[in-house]
Amino acid sequence: MRKLLSANFSRLRRDKIFWIMLLVTLVFSLLYTCNSIRSAQAMIGSGYVVSLDDYYFQLAPFAGLVFSIYISLFLGAEIGDGVLRNKLIVGHTRTQVYLANFLTCFLACLGFLAVWLLAGLPGVSLIGPFDMGWTGYFVYVCLAACVTAAFTAVFTFAGTMCNNKALTVVVTLVVWLVLLLAASGMYDRLCEPEMQGGVVLVTETNQLEMLDPTPNPMYLGGTARKAVECLMDLLPTGQATLMANAEIEHPLRALLFSLLLTTSVTGLGLACFRKKDIR
Repeated sequence: MRKLLSANFSRLRRDKIFWIMLLVTLVFSLLYTCNSIRSAQAMIGSGYVVSLDDYYFQLAPFAGLVFSIYISLFLGAEIGDGVLRNKLIVGHTRTQVYLANFLTCFLACLGFLAVWLLAGLPGVSLIGPFDMGWTGYFVYVCLAACVTAAFTAVFTFAGTMCNNKALTVVVTLVVWLVLLLAASGMYDRLCEPEMQGGVVLVTETNQLEMLDPTPNPMYLGGTARKAVECLMDLLPTGQATLMANAEIEHPLRALLFSLLLTTSVTGLGLACFRKKDIR
């Protein structure tokens, strides 16, 4: 295991794609931060009250895209270049190979996460401190690291099950997109108000009148709402969506769900990888 990790980390240090993606992530994050600062200052100048919470984590749902691209390229090279097969030939177990790849991909994704978060810190002096406080900020950073682990587990499993480089990229991107759309759909349902109203134009007086509030059929309540909230905390894209809006109400539950998903998917991946036909 130690030799596998050493070889993977050595490859990671020399991987041009990793450093290019790290630089692109830094540049994109800085540009987004500058745009957020201009937007926040314009809002403040117009008399609105804004905080750094409104901007800092908004890229969270798209972090999974960066993770999926790099993990698919890393694992695709392992499969396409025959590295995976050679590791098994020299005596490493499938469990060791799978876990070494997971840990290497997790380290790389933590690098992307760190660059993104550091690039947003200039907003502290130009927009203002976090309303959630520094304690809340560090809780969100810990949650982001756990979400990164969950993303890594899902993409490592999806990528390892493929048999060629191109398919690995396609499958991981499709998995990310499906998870993102699922989280977006559930979040939209959770945002539906319990009551809905509106205005009508009275033709006789040519004036607008408010309608009495009526129950919203799209509103989720009771057990269904609790189930969807749990699914949002379970899916890494769900947590990322809530994080982007600073709306994680149960951080401990979110943390436990991320750990549960990471361990469950990793265990499933190990079981499937032991039976996979390596070409």
